[in-house]
Amino acid sequence: MMDIVNHINELLFRYECVIIPGFGAFLTHHQSAYTDKDTNTFMPPSKTLSFNRQLQTNDGLLAAHLAKIYGLSYQEALQDLREQVQIWTEQLENKTPLHFVQLGVIESDQEGNWQFSPDPKNIFQAKSFGLGPVKRVEVNREGLSTPEQKVIPIQTEETRRNAASKYIRYAGAAVAIALVLGLGGFTWYKNDTQQYNLTQQRLAEQELEKQIHTASFTIANPLPAITLSFTKENRPYHIVAGAFREVENAEKRVAQLQNEGYTARILRENAYGLHEVVYNSFASKREAINELRKIVRTENENAWLLVMEDK
Repeated sequence: MMDIVNHINELLFRYECVIIPGFGAFLTHHQSAYTDKDTNTFMPPSKTLSFNRQLQTNDGLLAAHLAKIYGLSYQEALQDLREQVQIWTEQLENKTPLHFVQLGVIESDQEGNWQFSPDPKNIFQAKSFGLGPVKRVEVNREGLSTPEQKVIPIQTEETRRNAASKYIRYAGAAVAIALVLGLGGFTWYKNDTQQYNLTQQRLAEQELEKQIHTASFTIANPLPAITLSFTKENRPYHIVAGAFREVENAEKRVAQLQNEGYTARILRENAYGLHEVVYNSFASKREAINELRKIVRTENENAWLLVMEDK
């Protein structure tokens, strides 16, 4: 006899939804970390477990997993599942609670409604991974030394003007001394300098004319290259329209769905060599489930939800 409950536990580590065909689905829900203000305690991230009787349409996940584990064909594993579901259903109709190890208890009330009570010690709790609540302790900052701050003098407009005035006085004095010393030899130097300047000017003009024809320009400080990065939106919830052995048939189905207004595509080739065609992919599980219900109700009762990171 197959230990179906144990394999449901294994699959819930990797998937957020495990459907038992004709019976219902177990779902895990991520609980973010938060602070309990009443107890001043930090609560780590965790997962909670629920059961939804409305999700009964076979998505192939559990049957394919059992077939692989026990070396059965897919149809044989599906038949064993149906027999086990019949036993569970009869047990609940007789008002006998169902105890799922490490998951919880399902029982039928007086009106025939199934009620699920998750196991408070189930394996999906954060403490099963070594995480537990952390008590926040206030830090006493009295007596803590602060690093010594270095005082940097601020240069004001007035100090800058005083410094500039001082430099100008020094420069003026130096110019005056140079004029006095050079005035005597200025007459002799003037004629010789004029002749030299004319010669150098002609040489410079000739050199400049040569360089104009071979001039090249470079940018001393070019702008840095700009690298743009784009983050792909994660859409792990896929509504599967069908799986096809031949890729041509899968492409025809994609074209048909696109004409109907869906953003259909071939998602992948699964482990059984089938090309899975999806209506659409969603980032939100709630949006995906709402769309799945609409599709199952109006056009394709065999559509199912696949949770997988889209690579």
